[in-house]
Amino acid sequence: MKRFLVALFLLAVTGSFSMSAQSLTVFLGNGGTLSADLANAKITFGSNSTMTLWNGTSESTVSINNVTKITFDLTTSMPTVANFGANQLSIFPNPAEDVIRFQGLPMGVSVVSIYRLDGMLVFSGEVDAKSPMLNVGGLAAGSYLVRANGLTSKLVKR
Repeated sequence: MKRFLVALFLLAVTGSFSMSAQSLTVFLGNGGTLSADLANAKITFGSNSTMTLWNGTSESTVSINNVTKITFDLTTSMPTVANFGANQLSIFPNPAEDVIRFQGLPMGVSVVSIYRLDGMLVFSGEVDAKSPMLNVGGLAAGSYLVRANGLTSKLVKR
C-alpha cells in the first residue's frame, strides 16, 4: 500500500507542477526493470494489486508487491541544487532554519507557494524582488517544494 501511495504521489506531483520529466524506471524485486519515456508513459493500478506500465508501444503488468522502487528522471525540469543563472530559482541558505532568500525572481512581486512532499500546500504568499526574503520559521523540519513564477526548487527546513 505504501508503494502505491508513493507512486501515486509522484505522478500527482509531476502533473501538478507541470514538470516534464524525461523518463521513469520501475525497479522490480527480481532484479528486472521497466522503463518508459514519460511523454508516452501511462501507469494504471488494478484492483487486484497490480500495476500496468504502458510505454507507448507495449504494456507490462506486475504485482505491486514486486515493485521495489520507482524513479523519475527530473534532472532537466526541477533543480534540487541551487544553480545561479537564468531561468533558475535559487533558495539560500538551504537547508534553512528561519529566513530564506531567493535569487532568480523577476522584478516586481512574485507569488511563492510551498508544498510538503505529500503535495499539501503549506504556504502561499507574495515576495517582492526588492526584498526577496521569506520567513519559514513556522514550518516543521523536513523537505519541501517551493514554486514561484513557474520555477520549482527543493527546500530543506531544519
